[in-house]
Amino acid sequence: MRKQLYFFTVAILAISSLFAGESVIFVHGRGGTCGSDYNTDAGNYWGTSKNINTALPKYFVTYDGYSDPRTWGSCRAQSKLYQVLEAKCLKSQGNYCYIICHSAGCYATEYFISTMDVSRYGIKFVFNSSSAAGGSELANLKFWASGDMDAALQTNNARGSYNHNNMKGIPFHMLAGYKG
Repeated sequence: MRKQLYFFTVAILAISSLFAGESVIFVHGRGGTCGSDYNTDAGNYWGTSKNINTALPKYFVTYDGYSDPRTWGSCRAQSKLYQVLEAKCLKSQGNYCYIICHSAGCYATEYFISTMDVSRYGIKFVFNSSSAAGGSELANLKFWASGDMDAALQTNNARGSYNHNNMKGIPFHMLAGYKG
């Protein structure tokens, strides 16, 4: 019995170590609000979607969703993504992450990966939900709201702002949206 308990304990420890240091990082799209930390879904942008069935800890890149997603600064997408990755996804600390992004959050994520040295991060894959990484045709329309995010989302801006083929070997999984 003691021998079985020992092997069972070793097996549990080995299995749990497979997931040690792994987390899920959510990056919201246009309109999300800024939060003071990465533990809270500021403004409840993700709603019930954040309740995915996983035992992994969940963190949030909460930035001013009306600003250009390519910019750095207080409450800007690039700065907030950097902060979360530095805290929760450094390979040197044995941390790995899965990124789930939505719409302009995918634009911010892809821009970051394409333009920064991300070799230090343990990004296992990015799951794009209704990505606007290539811009949005809606942003090109005259009736669409105007602002920094909307100008950045115009297709000519988004498609020309970075090398969309330079994702540095990080796998991207795409999911198109349809009726919620």
